[in-house]
Amino acid sequence: MPIVTLTTDFGWQDHYLAMIKGAMLCEHPQLNIVDITHGIQNYDIVQAAFLFRNAWPSFPKGSIHLISVNDYYAAQKRFLATSYQDQYFIAPDNGLFSLIFDELPRLIYELEYNENASFPLREVYASAVGHLAHGRPLLEIGLPAQDVQQR
Repeated sequence: MPIVTLTTDFGWQDHYLAMIKGAMLCEHPQLNIVDITHGIQNYDIVQAAFLFRNAWPSFPKGSIHLISVNDYYAAQKRFLATSYQDQYFIAPDNGLFSLIFDELPRLIYELEYNENASFPLREVYASAVGHLAHGRPLLEIGLPAQDVQQR
């Protein structure tokens, strides 16, 4: 049963988190979803990186980590996936990867998504999690990303 962790700034007050979880379960009904936190201050990628960086090493190899902070209202939305120390990571291209890893992974992939979808985060994240949870290769998840943001 694949483990998927969630770290977001969504909070618990609305339906968006439930929509993403439901879409991920539609992709792979046996997911074991673990909430690291949804209480990150809105848009605070430094706080998110600190909390996540201290949590993810406790998870087993093959875990899939979704970090969704400061990504919904960005003018230029881009979503990334990579692997590091035998675990998978999915996040917006807003500098998070440079804050959570000692050095950026060599291969980072840009995820494709429908920009006109009513809630694009649901589609892009559920699709990427489903891809990895079904054991499909990371290199088939998207095209190699160029010029990944760093902080």
